[in-house]
Amino acid sequence: MLPQVCKEFLELIKLHLSYLFEQFGFAVVHWDKTLGSFGEECCLIVLQSEDCRVKLYKSQGEVNLQFGPLSAPMDWRDQTQGVRQWYYIRDILSFLRKEPLDINKLFEKMQSFETDDQQLAELSRDLQPVCERVINLFRKGIFEQWQDEYKQWREEREREFQKQYAETQWTKQEHRS
Repeated sequence: MLPQVCKEFLELIKLHLSYLFEQFGFAVVHWDKTLGSFGEECCLIVLQSEDCRVKLYKSQGEVNLQFGPLSAPMDWRDQTQGVRQWYYIRDILSFLRKEPLDINKLFEKMQSFETDDQQLAELSRDLQPVCERVINLFRKGIFEQWQDEYKQWREEREREFQKQYAETQWTKQEHRS
C-alpha cells in the first residue's frame, strides 16, 4: 500500500503532470519511501511508458524530475556501474535550448522556499511544451546518439559554473565572513 507521503505526492504529480499519463501513456511502475538524513519522509515514484522512464522524488524540501531510458534503475541511484541513467529535466531543457548558465539565478532559486505543489507546477510548465521532444531523446536507439554531446555540454557547463562561482557575489560574501 502506498504510504501517505507518497500518496499525496502522487496526487500532485497526477494534477500537474496529467499530460504524461493522458497523452504519453505513462503509468506508475514503482514507488519507494525512505527517511532522509534529517528524519523527513522522502518519496520516490517511477513512471514508465513504452519509450522511457520518469523518476520523481521529494527529499529535503526539494522536488526533482528525471528522465531515463527503460534500462534506468527504479531506485534512488542516478547511475548503474558508473554509467549515468537518470537525467535531471532542468539540465535536459538547458541542453536542448542551449541556455547560458546564470549562477546568480541558481543561487536565488536555492534561497527561495517553494512547496511541493509550486515546484511540480513549475517543472510541468517548463516540460509540457517540449515533452515529446524530451521523451524522444530517451527512446532506444536515439538515447545513445546524443550522449557524447551531452557529456561535453556538462563539462563546459561545469567549467562555466566554476568561473562564475569564483566571480560571484555569493563567494565574495563568504570571504568577508
